[in-house]
Formats: sequence, C-alpha cells, structure tokens
Amino acid sequence: MDFTFDTYRKLLISLRDHGYYFQTFEEFITRPSGKSVILRHDIDRKPYNALRIAEIEASLGVRASYHLRIRTVIRTPDIINYLTKTGHELAYHYEDLTSVAGSGKYTQSEIEEAFNSFRKNLALLRQFYNVKVISMHGVPYSSVSNRDLWRYYNYKKEGIICESYLDIDYSKVL
Repeated sequence: MDFTFDTYRKLLISLRDHGYYFQTFEEFITRPSGKSVILRHDIDRKPYNALRIAEIEASLGVRASYHLRIRTVIRTPDIINYLTKTGHELAYHYEDLTSVAGSGKYTQSEIEEAFNSFRKNLALLRQFYNVKVISMHGVPYSSVSNRDLWRYYNYKKEGIICESYLDIDYSKVL
C-alpha cells in the first residue's frame, strides 16, 4: 500500500477524470449529486499532515470535510484559517460526553455538562466557520458513546443539518 501525498494526488485526479464530483457533507445533504465523493478527514493527531492534504486538494479545486476535535482548533488556528480560506468544510468532531463521563456510565448532570460543553465548543469552532455538520469521536475503551448525547438533546436545534453517523444511510452509499 502506498499512502504518500503523491499517490493521494493521483487518486483525486483519477476520481475527477472518471466523472466523480467532490462534495462536502453539507452539499451532499442539501444537494446530493449522483456520482460523488465525500472526502472526510478526522484531524485527531498530526494536524500539519492534514494541512498538506488540504493543500493538495485545494491545488486541484477539490473541497473536503475536515472533522476537528476542539483541541486541534485551539492549538492550530493557522491551519483552521487555511482550511476555511481554501473552501474546505469544517465539522465538529465532538467528544463532549466521554470527556465528562469518562469510561463509565453517566448521570443526568454529566449529560447536561456534556451538552453545555458541546454548545461552547461548537460556538468556538463557529468563530472560524458556520459549522452545520458534526461527527462523534469514538473512544474504543469506553462504554460511553458520544452519540448518546442525542438521546437527550436535539442537535438540529443547534443549527446542525448532519451528524455523519446518524443521518447518512450507509446502506445506500459506498
């Protein structure tokens, strides 16, 4: 397997040359295109590698969806500004419930604290971009799923149009 930047560039060119249209999650939800590709990048670690990928995409006129944990936003505003300047979509890669509840069960007060954290972090990210897409960050060693927050609250009331694990029917897309 070749996971180099050069191979990634060739993949994007090949997809484009074969008639694929690149869409962000927001575009896919609001105006789906038939033969489309959604490029999703979760920036968990190594944000400067993500910057290099974004530069390649921008040089080809390709827009992608960058799912950011809040610690990435705080540590690398220069990267966030570049992503928005070059037309990429920003999404909130939230982990508020597991941050509050850890690996055990959670209480009603922890659920409220997690939702308040979600809203605060979303507002911080929205200083850079009008975020309308979210995706939970998974914690494999935890019995708590960040998606559990939506059993108690409605993210659509926060102006979110897509939670990528809940609002996409993956039986209909590859």
